Amino acid sequence: MKNLRPSTIKRMYTILDETYFTKNNFDVDFKSGKSDNIILKITFVPEPSYYYVIKDQVQYQGRFIVEQAPSPYFLQGDQQVRDNFDSCLNGITEWANRILEDYRQGSPIFDELDELRKSFEEKISAHIANGTAHFDEEEKKKLQQKMDELVSKFQELQQKNEITEKQLGDITTNLERLSKDLETFPKVAWYRTAGSRIFQIIKNFAKSKEGRELIASTVKGFLTGGVSK
Repeated sequence: MKNLRPSTIKRMYTILDETYFTKNNFDVDFKSGKSDNIILKITFVPEPSYYYVIKDQVQYQGRFIVEQAPSPYFLQGDQQVRDNFDSCLNGITEWANRILEDYRQGSPIFDELDELRKSFEEKISAHIANGTAHFDEEEKKKLQQKMDELVSKFQELQQKNEITEKQLGDITTNLERLSKDLETFPKVAWYRTAGSRIFQIIKNFAKSKEGRELIASTVKGFLTGGVSK
């Protein structure tokens, strides 16, 4: 079995992290199936029947086999011969996009999240005329109160075992950073950063439809609440 360079492994994880689901929803195995010439296998954690395998094509030096499910037209896996390893890595993005397409067909929550993001960004542009203005003390106090309420709601979800203790810790860390940023970031920069971090949180809950819907419902009021001018 060929061993990947550290820089190649880093690039592969970067590609996964740039997908809609982020790298947290994929499991990567570099050791499975030595007898099958497997170089790596990527499994989509929420649905293990979705996978992406890169194999060494021993009959033709310098070529590789990609086995993937879902494939361009079928849920079941198919195989393709690739002329170089770059082509194998670039195919990861297309594969992840097919998973997203299938998820969108099965659940409207993804379209709702896109609409929520657009609404949030439009609200920022429409309500904050001065891009360099900072929060005053009263505004900071109100936003801090909102974030405290958000943490409390996530704590309730954790107590109900809807999210894990680690997930709660990640969420709390992100909100603590946003709290500190209130002191230094201009309003526009803060709101955009808050939106980006919160949507990242939602994506990381792709492991279940129920989890996504719970988190989306929990943060919706925070994102669509009053954006101060």
